[in-house]
Amino acid sequence: LHFVKEVHFFDKPHRYNEGIEFYAKRFEECVRHSSHKQFIMDTTPSYLNQARRVYKTYTNKKAENSAINNLKLICILRESISRELSWYNHKLSIVLNGGDEKYAYDIVDENSTIKSFDEYSDVLAQQMKEKPFLYQSLYVDHLKEWARWFDRKKFLILSYDELVQEPSTIIHRIEEFL
Repeated sequence: LHFVKEVHFFDKPHRYNEGIEFYAKRFEECVRHSSHKQFIMDTTPSYLNQARRVYKTYTNKKAENSAINNLKLICILRESISRELSWYNHKLSIVLNGGDEKYAYDIVDENSTIKSFDEYSDVLAQQMKEKPFLYQSLYVDHLKEWARWFDRKKFLILSYDELVQEPSTIIHRIEEFL
């Protein structure tokens, strides 16, 4: 169901391997009904560790010549603990509502009991030590990678808390950036 709202092109190898044509098809409707210059957005939240794939796609020979020049990157970062708690609660909701436990495997024990947030956090901390680049909440590492591939002028980095508290200010910043 999340593929309806989110493209998940860069973070899902089977979708990424379909190529740029597959990705572009997701936006055909936007282009077809545009009578004036318009923004097309991919808002998939799990691209933070995919800077290289995004760069390769937008500089691909099959990409429109101006694709990389017109690309703008907006990153809204949430305080890490709040982000993980929200993610935990999302997974918990799926499990409690009879959803697929495979999706929420890291909050369910072998005996099918649900881990507390503290237990989940302990497992997460261990996993982060083993494979730190896989974790979205390690913002500094991911942002360094984006800066390696893209000009800083292409970025707008915002705070989720500011977005919630002062949405009009954030919207104004986004409008100016775009």
